[in-house]
Amino acid sequence: SDLDLLTRQARFAEKRSETLRNYNLVENIEELGYALKKELDYTAEAQNIDRFRRSYGDTPTLRLPEVYWEYTTKRVIVMDDIVGIPFTDLDRMEQEGYDLSAIATVVCDFYMRQIFEDGFFHADPHPANLMVSGQQVAVLDFGMVAFISQRMRDDLSDMFVTVFTQ
Repeated sequence: SDLDLLTRQARFAEKRSETLRNYNLVENIEELGYALKKELDYTAEAQNIDRFRRSYGDTPTLRLPEVYWEYTTKRVIVMDDIVGIPFTDLDRMEQEGYDLSAIATVVCDFYMRQIFEDGFFHADPHPANLMVSGQQVAVLDFGMVAFISQRMRDDLSDMFVTVFTQ
């Protein structure tokens, strides 16, 4: 209902202001609504977690939650409770003796592998969705994921090679 209200208000504003029409308010709100609805389907998020666990579950530097499917529905997801230090608290990580450079390497390796090898990546990597848990980097919130075509991966690879060699 909130999205419907926002959409109606955006249509109203766009009809009355050429400046606001240039911002494509209705289109942006519809895209936001699509993303929100997709992220709120917990069975889709649970499937994303399982896919990442299949691809990266053997990686000793990563920790991914396990989904308990017998309790998971479209509106509820039940998974491991991962305790750690969120990336939003770098001071605490340093105080507890973590090597921030090594942690950054783990995260970069993880994302490079997602993008360049798998073509399937965690699309919401802000600091609140990453934490250190013991000697591992834990990744949380798999509601937003995306795919990259082989062509795009090839183009990105070419771009990186060009940047590093020139």
